[in-house]
Amino acid sequence: MLLILMEGALRVTGIGYPTTFLVPARHQPMDAWATNPFFGYRFFAPLVARNPAPLIIADEKDEEMIRLAVLGESAAMGDPIIEYNLARALDKLLNEPGASRRFECLNAGMTAISSPVIVEIAADLARHDVDVFVIYMGNNEVIGPFGPDTVFDGPLWRRIPASWRVRVTRLRLAGLLRAWQARAQEGQQWQGMEVFSTRHLASDDPQLERVYRDYQRNLEAILRIAERRGIKVVLSTVAVNLNDFAPLGSQLASTLSSQERNAWRAAYETGVEASQRNDYVDARTAFERALAIDSGHAELVYRYARTLTALASHEEAAAAYRRARDLDTQRVRTDSRINQIIREVGAASGAHVRVLDLADQWHDASHSERFLDHVHFTITGTHEAAHAIADMLSAWYPRAHALAEQDVILDRLFYTPWSARRQASAMLQRRQRPPLAGQWLNDEHIRDLQFMRDEAVAQTQQVGTTAWITQRTEQMEAYPHDNDYAMQWIQTLMVTGQWDIAADYFDRYLLHTLEGFSSRYDLGILVYAMSGQPERSVELLTRMGPPFGYYLMDAVIAVIGVLENMGERDTARMIAAQTLDEWPRFPGRHQIEHWLAR
Repeated sequence: MLLILMEGALRVTGIGYPTTFLVPARHQPMDAWATNPFFGYRFFAPLVARNPAPLIIADEKDEEMIRLAVLGESAAMGDPIIEYNLARALDKLLNEPGASRRFECLNAGMTAISSPVIVEIAADLARHDVDVFVIYMGNNEVIGPFGPDTVFDGPLWRRIPASWRVRVTRLRLAGLLRAWQARAQEGQQWQGMEVFSTRHLASDDPQLERVYRDYQRNLEAILRIAERRGIKVVLSTVAVNLNDFAPLGSQLASTLSSQERNAWRAAYETGVEASQRNDYVDARTAFERALAIDSGHAELVYRYARTLTALASHEEAAAAYRRARDLDTQRVRTDSRINQIIREVGAASGAHVRVLDLADQWHDASHSERFLDHVHFTITGTHEAAHAIADMLSAWYPRAHALAEQDVILDRLFYTPWSARRQASAMLQRRQRPPLAGQWLNDEHIRDLQFMRDEAVAQTQQVGTTAWITQRTEQMEAYPHDNDYAMQWIQTLMVTGQWDIAADYFDRYLLHTLEGFSSRYDLGILVYAMSGQPERSVELLTRMGPPFGYYLMDAVIAVIGVLENMGERDTARMIAAQTLDEWPRFPGRHQIEHWLAR
């Protein structure tokens, strides 16, 4: 009773953080809902919590419009460049330029989450007149929230069943406890995949059975939500990079004797040496000797697969690549068992569910064109995946899309050399940090990315920004609902040093976006600072007022760091000092003060 009274008091007085995925959008010209910037606080420590993609959903939908939501993790969300996500690609496929908007495509993906969180997102979205769910999830079941190898929960908390832990996170009391805990952890920051670099789980670990059981329950829960609400579902298996991504973790069987370990090591090293001199027949023989001793070492199986590829034994190689993925102890990719669960659950569902077996369609060896890393799509991969989803939709919505060529979709997405440059630069940063920094063949991947970046830089220098103004204007007129065009153009202007013009465009961007803070605003803070308007930077940081999220601390630290590197330390100090002066309870205050005192 005391807990109930406390929770009720918090909600009545507005204390604490909202816990739903969508919250009422303030000061919009129409009744609408927006993504909750504090939603991640339910599942992560506030200092490392991820934000959902910025969305505004009208309370009332045009009767002829079909509202489609893409559910999933970072691969669905569009990492590392959010403008190139599945939902936006579907928008460009399903809606012809200049025509009235038939499909409203919502990006409901979110970095680092897993299926228990996606159930919560689906339940909230289902209340807002969604017609279609596209489900693309399964990469984070082990390392994400509630997984057995997660970094986001303590060992005591993990002993409680996931379903109960999810219910507890709906309380504002739980959010306040997390925030209180975060005060003792100031200085932590989100480190991307690096946070998982020490997490390993073997393929025969009994905890995986619970992972598969929970995943199936969560998937079935989402499908029940959809069935109750009359929502159609495109359920996709999850494609991952098999042949161009070496395992991040391997281990030998603990039952091997020292003599067997020595024999295995000798055979393995012989195979490695043979493959390095391109003697693939001898390499295959040596690797097979090692496999006969212990076939559970992920990198051995992966090297064997590459040897089979070199010998043109493609079917055997494909099976070995899948096996290497399943044996990888750093479980950041959907494995065979999860994809099989997707197929089985989809087959047992009603006519409102259609199964897209993208993993099977992409079983061939040409993965490098489709993936930037282990799971995240290149622009080609995004295009192909969106086309496959649109094909599934055509069963319910005849002529749902035109078979637009990739070049056409790239134009509609405004994918330019500046986009390729940003994408390659983002991936280079990741490749230079754990766990990718220690991955076999990482040096080759870095060289490829450097070539891509340098080629894109050369193209930008040859063409300049003027050539793209007409294309950008045409696309903005053809898709007036797409606010990402303005953001893409702002980023291009920033790269070319046109700060004043970028600030003007950001002013226009703010007229059509959320009042609350968005991850896109990091760029706005920088734009205003570099255009001589640091007071606007502070205004943008604090435009919502309290409660402030720790993502604001990340924004301040990121921006002042960039400004310092650009030789604008005085401007950076002005922004940091004015922010702290105006808001004494600004999150991460001690960390910002420490920077100011240097």
